Amino acid sequence: MQKKYLFFDIGLIPKTNLMGSFGYVIVDEKFNILEKNQINFGSITPNDEPKKINFEKSVFVKEYKNLYKVLCTPNQINFVHGGNYSDLVYLISTCKQCDVPIFPIKAYDTQKIYYKIYKDYFNQSLRKIIRKLGIQKGDLEYHVSINDAEMTMLYIKKICEDQNLTIDELLAKHSDTLINIITKQNKKILKSEECQSKVLELKAKYFQTMPKLTVCIEKNVVPYDVEAHLMLLEKLFQRGIDTTDVVWNANIYVSNLKNTKQDKMFRESLRQNKKITHIYPQDLCFLIDEPVSKNAELISELRRKKTKTMQNLEK
Repeated sequence: MQKKYLFFDIGLIPKTNLMGSFGYVIVDEKFNILEKNQINFGSITPNDEPKKINFEKSVFVKEYKNLYKVLCTPNQINFVHGGNYSDLVYLISTCKQCDVPIFPIKAYDTQKIYYKIYKDYFNQSLRKIIRKLGIQKGDLEYHVSINDAEMTMLYIKKICEDQNLTIDELLAKHSDTLINIITKQNKKILKSEECQSKVLELKAKYFQTMPKLTVCIEKNVVPYDVEAHLMLLEKLFQRGIDTTDVVWNANIYVSNLKNTKQDKMFRESLRQNKKITHIYPQDLCFLIDEPVSKNAELISELRRKKTKTMQNLEK
């Protein structure tokens, strides 16, 4: 099956978090356009401007299956400009308000790819990226979903040409720009009052005395499936192990050491001679399965058997 690449853009209705339109362009690995279209979710003006679309819930629900087929096609990679800040948020919001399931998609944020390569302003607009890269957009007008989707494709094509990379090679170099829409939604749930209330209930249930250990789990390691997250916390609490988001307040730091903000805090803690033991996510099972009385022995053993990474960090 031929691999396809979908570039999409969402037209927002002003003063709402609702989608007025969904424009997309599908290309092959050579950036040849295979399909382009715009789906509107309500009555529109003759100029077909997203800002003048009157959202109609019934239209979105009717078009939901078509939108699902476009977004969730097998062997397809999705791209969106600034998805972490806007388009995916609107997609989630519209699905919730229309009482339909959230699309289980992943998409590369092209805005992040541009920033990582050119070190320009991290939230650069589509218009400025097109101008700075010297792209000839022809008669494509801004703020029309189908046009913005095509221009997003054009600047990724230009980046590939400038970097002498295929589109797959570009993505391999910038895999951290991938956004998982379900993960994004669950992150918000984990921070919600309801979820935090459940965490407090678990702490009240298991912490009759002071916790014997505190563990900090790096944010990219935390399971964003809500049930899995609460299950992990309960297992830790059962063992008398508390959790914290602040690295230097922990006895144990769980991370893949990918140089994130928390990883840098961990390095700084080591420089200040704080006694924090690092373990990889796969070693969490030791904390969950071992009784509390053995945790001190586990820490001592891990300190004796320091990994090469740990040794390098302490130099």
